[in-house]
Amino acid sequence: MISCYQLSQIISEFIDGELSEDVCVEIRQHIAFCPDCRREHEQFLKLLTFFHCNCMIQITETTHLELMQVIFEEFEKPLKIEHKPRKISKKRKTS
Repeated sequence: MISCYQLSQIISEFIDGELSEDVCVEIRQHIAFCPDCRREHEQFLKLLTFFHCNCMIQITETTHLELMQVIFEEFEKPLKIEHKPRKISKKRKTS
């Protein structure tokens, strides 16, 4: 089965219909069982829908590649999860 990392590298080609049917089947199976990749797929679809509906300007191939690079870099950043310090009950013994 395809890994999360592998999927993140080819998600654009998957959405654009540029992959073989065998690979697409693996991706669909992965997305069905992996909530993180399903979320990434949905976000990517929303982003593409937004651009298709709202950005009807022509850009150069260089600009397109630069934009895609920024998007992929953002997807690769780890999620920042802030943990609040936990209060320890006075009844609880500490060592």
